This record gives sequence, structure tokens and C-alpha cells, in this order.
Amino acid sequence: MRVLWFTSVTPPATASHLGMEHSLGPASWVESLRQALATRSGLQLAIASPSSSPLTPFTESGVSYYGIPLTQPSTQIGRVARRWRDAFVLEQESEAIEAVIHDFHPDLIHVHGTENPFGLVGSSCRVPVVISLQGLLTVYERFYFHGMTSREIASLALRPNFALGWSNIHGYWRCVRMAVRERQIMHANRWFIGRTAWDRAVLLAVNPDAMYRHCDEVLRQPFYKSAWRRETAAPRVVFCTSGTMAGKGVECLVEALGILHSAGYPDVRLRIAGIPPAGPGAEFYVARARKHGVMESIDWLGRLPAEQLLSELLGAAVFAYPSHIDNSPNALCEALLVGVPTVASYVGGIPSLIDHREDGLLYPDGDPFALAGSIRDLLDDPSRGVDIGRRARERALCRHDPDAIVARLLSIYGELTS
Repeated sequence: MRVLWFTSVTPPATASHLGMEHSLGPASWVESLRQALATRSGLQLAIASPSSSPLTPFTESGVSYYGIPLTQPSTQIGRVARRWRDAFVLEQESEAIEAVIHDFHPDLIHVHGTENPFGLVGSSCRVPVVISLQGLLTVYERFYFHGMTSREIASLALRPNFALGWSNIHGYWRCVRMAVRERQIMHANRWFIGRTAWDRAVLLAVNPDAMYRHCDEVLRQPFYKSAWRRETAAPRVVFCTSGTMAGKGVECLVEALGILHSAGYPDVRLRIAGIPPAGPGAEFYVARARKHGVMESIDWLGRLPAEQLLSELLGAAVFAYPSHIDNSPNALCEALLVGVPTVASYVGGIPSLIDHREDGLLYPDGDPFALAGSIRDLLDDPSRGVDIGRRARERALCRHDPDAIVARLLSIYGELTS
């Protein structure tokens, strides 16, 4: 069977071939799945992804790699103009996509994500197409600035990165247009793969005739091998993996830290990966930390590789995931896989990952008091955290079992091509 993947995540092999540095971060499902499929005979795989530099198709470890060329202006002014235009006009790269299909002659096309334009091939391609649901922008756009005041949103237009086309406002404009395209993709295709009750509900609300199949994701290998232990964790450290984009809920966690300090827990420390101590995107969260008087109790770690993330998870008493909307975030799944006692917002697909009070604690989104109370419960009762973490790891090891996932995916492929 010849299977062609389209993904917006640049595979490590492609990045190396172009002489680029690559760091997949939590968005590594494509490479992790490729590794799990590596030993399967009878499957000829090709992976196509966007490329900012010309890329001649090549083969490595039995996998064919293609680049979808993205033209980049050569001048700074041109790049700024391109970013502004991209906030309002979405490129489809249809000719390049069709050229890859023509060259590889697949029996099946698997598109990873509805955020990119690749799913539009389903409206014109005679080859069976299946779309994996990742984040769902149709809903995400409604929560893009959740947690920010009107004044904070307006202030984004006064910062230097706004004129350069880098601001969260530009990200929002682009998100709105990508959400429109996402709904076109959902209507144009019939077969979809998802992972949560939430993504199934959203898909069928948009396209009641869609055929939905469940298949979980393979995570990064280091997180399978290590289990959290209470004895080696810092008793008053809360760890969070986030990012600088709006809607991740870190402002709620920062306020919760202030509430904990005021409630007699002044030694609780927050360590946040994904947000640097300064720079574009960090100002909003830093300002909130100063407002709530907890700036000196927060470590802003920036982006971390898998090994350092694992070390942070193993060293924390609690993992907090306060996002205002998500499907099945890999950062959360990795924490559950390690077995860190976890508190997360009750949004999107997260309730499909956590059974409240059994293998994690869920709290109402945007409620810093409930979040603080949930963290306090785990800090005050370490033995309960041990039980919750153990059950979380047991469940996550089953959910993210590579062999089971590969078998399920191949079964879906067979169903589509039979």
C-alpha cells in the first residue's frame, strides 16, 4: 500500500536535508507515528510538508520526502508585507500539492490536521483521503483572546511587533480565515480520524455525513520510559507547559498562584515552559505576574527539549494545564504518561483524557479560585497525588500504546482502500 501524508510539521529528515535546525516540540505526532510504522512491511510511505527552500524529493530509511515550496520575499520590507497579506489572504499551494500526488501515485492520502490547506485535495482527488483532526480552529477562534481584557487586546496594536506583522492580532485574523477553510475541508471530505468525544461532536455538527474513526497518537519516546515518583519531586513546585499565543490560560494559573500565596502557601513556586522571561508574547503574562505579586515566584523557562521537559515533570509536585480550549494536547498527554499528579481545565477534548478525581483533577475554565483549590488539594494530600498519578500513567500507557495505534491506523487504511 502506497500512503502519502501531508503535514504542516517539518519532519526531521526534511529539516536535516535542508540544513535547518529542527525541534518538533510537543507537536511531534507525525514523526513519532512514522517511527512506530518503520518496521511495517507492505507499506510505502511518503511525507510532504511545507518548505521555505527548494527541496528535491529524496528517500531516507525507506520513506520518500517532498517539499511544498513556500516562496519567501528576499527583503525585510517584503517579508513584513507578506506577513500582513497572509493575515487576510490564505495561500492554497494547490499546484504543488497536485504535483506531489502525481509523482508518488498513492493508494491513500492521509492529511494530518485541518489547519492547513492540504485537506482541500479531497474535493478533486480520486484517491481516498482521510483527515486527522488535531486542533479545531472553528472553535479555537472563539477563545483566541480569552482571559485578556479589552484594554490588553487593544494594547497589542501599540507594540513594535504589530507593525512588523508578528502580533497576536495578526494571528487572530489568520485564525479566523483558517477556520473558514477548515469548515470547507470538513464539508469536502468524508473520512476523518479523531481522538476525543469533543472533536467527534464538532466534526459531526459541521458535517453530519462524515465517517469518524478513533485512533490515538504516539508520543515522544522519553515519556514512556520514566515514571514520576513522589520521593524525587519538589513538594511545592507546580509545572506548566504553555506558549506565548493567547488562549493558553497562563494568566489564570498566575492568578491562582497569587491566591495560593494569600491563603497560606507562600512557598509554592511556578515553573512555566514555553514562555520566555521577556520578549514578544511574554509581556502580557509578566504583567499579570507583577499585578498579582508573584513575579519572584515564577521561573519563565522558554522552550525546552524533550529531555528537559521530562526532567521538569519528574521534579514537580503538580502539573497544571490551564488552557481555555484544546483537543488532546500532547503536552498534557505527556504529563499523564509520566504520571505527574495533574490539574487541567474542563474544556474541549480534555475530559476524554482525564476522569475527574480518578486520574486527574478538572476545574471550570477561567476560575483561578477553583484552580488554586485543586492544586492545594494535591499539595496537602501527597498520597492522593501518588494514586492519581499512578492511574493516569496506567491509562495513558494503554491510550498511547504504539503497537495498538499502528494496528488501528492500518485497519483504518485497509477500510478506506478495500
